[in-house]
Amino acid sequence: MNWLAHARLDYETVARRLRARDCYDWHQRAWEAFPGRPKGHPRPFLFRLRERDRECEFLLLCREEPTRPDWAADADWEVKTVGEGFLSYRRYRFDLLANPTSRDDARDRWDGRERLRGKHRRFNVATVEQQRDWIVRKAGQHGFRLLEDSEESPLLDIGPRRDFRFTRHDKSHGLHVGVCYRGGLEVTDSAVFCNAFKQGIGSAKSFGFGLLLLVPVA
Repeated sequence: MNWLAHARLDYETVARRLRARDCYDWHQRAWEAFPGRPKGHPRPFLFRLRERDRECEFLLLCREEPTRPDWAADADWEVKTVGEGFLSYRRYRFDLLANPTSRDDARDRWDGRERLRGKHRRFNVATVEQQRDWIVRKAGQHGFRLLEDSEESPLLDIGPRRDFRFTRHDKSHGLHVGVCYRGGLEVTDSAVFCNAFKQGIGSAKSFGFGLLLLVPVA
């Protein structure tokens, strides 16, 4: 079973009580819905922050039942179970804030640098064409395909790139690049698709990326 928690927050609460300035702060706030977990406990959630004109929405998809954190008022906190039936539809509208990245061996070894401890570095994809190729590729890997206006043109809206700068607990700085994808999809492999919904898509899932928001299409 999975749970979807939803909190509505006004911006004064975010700024003064939560002091949530960036995606690392929100990562820490998300953990507060799972008190008592020991250090090293696997992250049991994906989250997404959606900004509105007068308030923001905090969405938390969990593999463990969450507890209302102190920063969320009881009236503004809602938890629903996500049954397996929700993932049994063939088609959905989707909304995904992703951190699209790819490998680049030429840049990875630029100026004689070797890969860090044998690992591949990943780089943000820059152009809209590359961003489109990324979501098409991920769809194939995660058990769905994008619905299309025609064979050559996917029915897909790609938002502008947005930079998410953050400061870690050790005061070092980082950057994730977010791209919002909206469109329609058709499930091609139910088991793989269900796993993608529960585990997330792409990188930086600890920092508010990768949660696949779905609306079934009858």
